[in-house]
Amino acid sequence: MKSISVIIPVFNSSACLEKCLSCLMVQTLPRDTFEIIVVDNGSGDDIRTVVDTFPGVVYAREEREGSYRARNAGIEIASGEVLAFTDADCLPRPDWLERGAAYFSEKNESVYVGGAILVRPQKSDSSSATEKYDLLFSFNQADNMERRKFAATANMFVSKDVARMIGGFASDLKSAGDLDFARKIMATNTRFVYAADAIVEHPSARHVGDLIRRHRRYVGGSFDLASQSRPLSLGGLVKELVSEMVVCARTCGAVLLRSGLPLDQKSRLVGVVCLVRGARMWEWMRLWSGGISRRE
Repeated sequence: MKSISVIIPVFNSSACLEKCLSCLMVQTLPRDTFEIIVVDNGSGDDIRTVVDTFPGVVYAREEREGSYRARNAGIEIASGEVLAFTDADCLPRPDWLERGAAYFSEKNESVYVGGAILVRPQKSDSSSATEKYDLLFSFNQADNMERRKFAATANMFVSKDVARMIGGFASDLKSAGDLDFARKIMATNTRFVYAADAIVEHPSARHVGDLIRRHRRYVGGSFDLASQSRPLSLGGLVKELVSEMVVCARTCGAVLLRSGLPLDQKSRLVGVVCLVRGARMWEWMRLWSGGISRRE
């Protein structure tokens, strides 16, 4: 089996990181087959103290803002043949590394793996519209891999040689760096694989503001990525706004037609969908007008 380096960028979120590292300490793979690298991206939290409570975990620091810069810093010091990426707020299942590593044979075949991301409600009895939205519509890694051809870095495996060959992540992006990373990999002879059995869990958003901040970051990443080739034109902006309206209408329709949800829950969920898509439209317009993408 090939050696593995797990890379986790973190900005504050020390409590989440502690839970993530606890999950990695009980992996089914022998501990000497993988290393864990935590890259502190200029946190105000005392990340070093958290890391030091877990024997053998490597602490690194990247002061320049951006999670992709932090991931690149992890790639630079990684000793494993396979890189496994997750986020500080994710909870890898005990067999996550074993399942993901199984897709990398001892042959020299190049593989890029996106594992499943399951949303985990923060309260088992919760029926909030925000959590329902996350459970139904967020982190669809199967769709990412099969239709959009990229893996979210919350659960991604790739060989270190391939990652270094393509120059790592675009360090100036605050979001969408995983999409750019995949596009560069597609230019190589790397095989894309969706690993439904390599699972990390992601806690659901608790408040609609959390969803809005996440989606504003997504829009900022998409805007910055598109702007690398040329500025977004007015026609391009209109196209993005129309796309947001279409997605909003389709999602609301899917909610209203969904069986098993009471009408009051459907109405609240439709409200969340409209708020999120409305926030995304506003963010597109703000950025087109000269605004700067957000780190949030």
